[in-house]
Amino acid sequence: MAAATPAIEMGMFRQFSFLSFHTALDAFTAVTKADPTGIIPISHDVTNNLVQVSEVDGNTVQEMLRAAGVNVEGETVTLPLQEVWAADSCEALVDGSEDYADEDRCLFRLAA
Repeated sequence: MAAATPAIEMGMFRQFSFLSFHTALDAFTAVTKADPTGIIPISHDVTNNLVQVSEVDGNTVQEMLRAAGVNVEGETVTLPLQEVWAADSCEALVDGSEDYADEDRCLFRLAA
């Protein structure tokens, strides 16, 4: 019998691509300012200049970006959850489960 490897948990996301880190950070900041209570979970893929949100929040985030002067289309993608960069409260950075953390911006990526 062949050995089985565990399935990687996947998630559906709306992904917005930007030309530079600064543009992606501006878009990320625009959404977090438009959603001060943090209802919409959003991530910033720092290395690839992407902003990612769950597919169900994709249209809302696109409207927030347009309201902030960023006219960008998002694409629906399926990503392994451990590859998604996430922003949350900075308290989440101290549990040791991340392999990257930027405490100044409250960005982290969960270790695979």
